[in-house]
This record gives sequence, structure tokens and C-alpha cells, in this order.
Amino acid sequence: MDNILAGEIYQNRIRQGLTQDQFGKIYNVSGPAIFKFEKGYVNPSFQLWLRMAKDFKIPEKKAVLMWIKSRLPSEYQSLIDLREMMVTEEGEAYGEAEKRIMRLDEAKTIYHGEWIAFRACDESNNPEGEVILHYKDRWTFDRELIERGITDVYITFAGPLVKEGFSVMFQVNK
Repeated sequence: MDNILAGEIYQNRIRQGLTQDQFGKIYNVSGPAIFKFEKGYVNPSFQLWLRMAKDFKIPEKKAVLMWIKSRLPSEYQSLIDLREMMVTEEGEAYGEAEKRIMRLDEAKTIYHGEWIAFRACDESNNPEGEVILHYKDRWTFDRELIERGITDVYITFAGPLVKEGFSVMFQVNK
């Protein structure tokens, strides 16, 4: 089962430049507990996750759904679509999720398990930008990229890598 909380916890700890022990002290848990959260072996309690999510700037409604989704068996996780949260976050209408400016790691969380084409607005390690296209099926994704003439985008799979520590990037040629 994919654990969306694990990725959020890991990314936010790394972004802050903290060790697991240092990060754990912020939330009154041990470094080994943070390790287990990051690996998806266990989930934080609901109250602890809400504290973390607030610090991560995740809206409460979305954080609740993320926590529930992470506890479901994998065959039921698709019933909760976190992309719907993009429409009414904090009372503002963003329109289609693809037109919302967000950080790359947020896009990977929202479109977890899908291929995404991301157009970055800056050159940082976690750039802001927008998701131009997303599909679960790689062949459909590639076909749409070509048919729409989409170029100059970062293409990535927003999910677990084949082997930890490796990444794959593709360049689409017309």
C-alpha cells in the first residue's frame, strides 16, 4: 500500500534540514518513530498527523482525508481523490487543478501514482509551477504530450521509484 503520509513527513523533514531525532523532538516522538512514519511502516496518530499537517501548511480538511486514505487497503484508496480538494481549499475556487500554482512535492502528493508534466516557474530544488498534464497510464500520457505539442516540461512519475535512490527523466521529441 502506498502511504502518502510517509512522503509528506520525509519531504518536510528534509526541507527543514533536520535529522529524524531532531524532527521527532518537535513532535515529542523518537527518531525511530519518525523513521517508521517515513517508511510507511506505521502512521502517526490522528492528532499527531493534524499537528504535523498544520506545520506543513496542509489545509485541515485535506489532512483528514490524507490520513483516512493512508489507512485504507490499497484497493479502496482510489475512492478518495485528493485532487478534489484543490477546488475549494480555504474558500477560494482555483478551477481545474492543472491551472493552480503549487510546489513540485505538493503536485507529487496530489497526483500520487500518476505521470505528471510539470512546468516550473523557478529553478529551485522544489520549484513552484503548474501541472500541465497527468495520467496514470504512461502510454496515454505520452500520446497526449505529443498530440498537444507540450514541450519544455519536467516529466516524472509521482509515486514510489523502481529502486530507492534512482529517478528517470524522459525528453519528449516531436
